[in-house]
Amino acid sequence: MLSVTTTSADIDDKHKFDDILIQGELDVSIEDLNLTGNENNDISIFPNPTSGIICIDTEETQTVRIYNAEGKQVYYGKDCEIDLSKFPNGVYIIKVITEGEVITKKISKQ
Repeated sequence: MLSVTTTSADIDDKHKFDDILIQGELDVSIEDLNLTGNENNDISIFPNPTSGIICIDTEETQTVRIYNAEGKQVYYGKDCEIDLSKFPNGVYIIKVITEGEVITKKISKQ
């Protein structure tokens, strides 16, 4: 059983803080999260590691989202070539969203 508690507070006239606490147990399988297919061989991202432009090779139209190590989205677009040269060095998570699935890969920027 899950319980949900919410609280709100106004910080000032323009900002509001919402807090949601969810407690309990929940059984979730990989299939429920739609994470199957992450080992898809129909997509490749190269070079990895990279110091500049990466290429995303896939047969389907895709949307690409890139997240830094803190989980902040740093890129959103539909490009097959993405220039990471101005990004700080580190590990990034790349999500490629196609019509049939979401494929998540890691890439290292050096």
